[in-house]
Amino acid sequence: MNDDTIGVALRDAANHLRLSGSLAEAARRGAARRIRRRRATVVTACAAAVTVAATAASLVTELHRALASPSGDPAFAPRDATAADVARWAGGARRSVEQGFALLERLAPTLDARSRPLALAACGRRMDAFAKLDEIVNALGGPSAAGILSRHHGDYHLGQVLRTEHDWMIIDFEGEPARPLAERRALNSPARDVAGMLRSFAYAAATAASHNDADRERAAQWETMARTAFLHGYGDTTAPALIDLFELEKLFYELAYELNNRPTWAWIPLLGIEKMLTASVV
Repeated sequence: MNDDTIGVALRDAANHLRLSGSLAEAARRGAARRIRRRRATVVTACAAAVTVAATAASLVTELHRALASPSGDPAFAPRDATAADVARWAGGARRSVEQGFALLERLAPTLDARSRPLALAACGRRMDAFAKLDEIVNALGGPSAAGILSRHHGDYHLGQVLRTEHDWMIIDFEGEPARPLAERRALNSPARDVAGMLRSFAYAAATAASHNDADRERAAQWETMARTAFLHGYGDTTAPALIDLFELEKLFYELAYELNNRPTWAWIPLLGIEKMLTASVV
């Protein structure tokens, strides 16, 4: 990956996240310095990915521990997941898939040259998506593997992590804006935040390859390293199928969002959907 590609990729990721002081912006500034010095390499880019991912993991781990603390306030008191919770999550993911495909089938012919082929191919994979969802739910194995419910961030991605003079901080706890307020305030699985950050890495990697198809393989390596470092740093990945469930739901949430608001970006979740439908469930 050449100097200019790294700089463009991280700048675009920062623009996508729309926060000039974010972790993504810090990464962009670091890339800009490397561009001026002409010393950016794949090794430094991957090392930066590990550093960024480890920071994001450490912060959200600390956040989740705090939010899982005992509380006398029912709105904050954590509790064990139940079979009803797992069924509700599976139902929510199914609705997200259904809504995504309904929009996709209507809008696929109107998309630009980049997104249209991916969209038309995805339109024929509705049943594959539902089969993948069933596979994930079966792999979860029931509520005992689903951990606890607590308050969580709700929209955790690179742009929500800011660098202060001496530390890092997480901002913007309003949750995903397209979801009802009651749903955003409800107790939920912390694994949702994990899935959100994994998708944020995917967006950064996709923009890294958006200007040069030859960089797709290297961008994929960057994403793989970031995902691995984040999951390792987070530590509590005892239910990988639960993360898969929320990541699948997030993918189709992103698809609906992009189709409704930024159709030229639809290719990013479409690539993610294609990748997830062909991946094996852990």
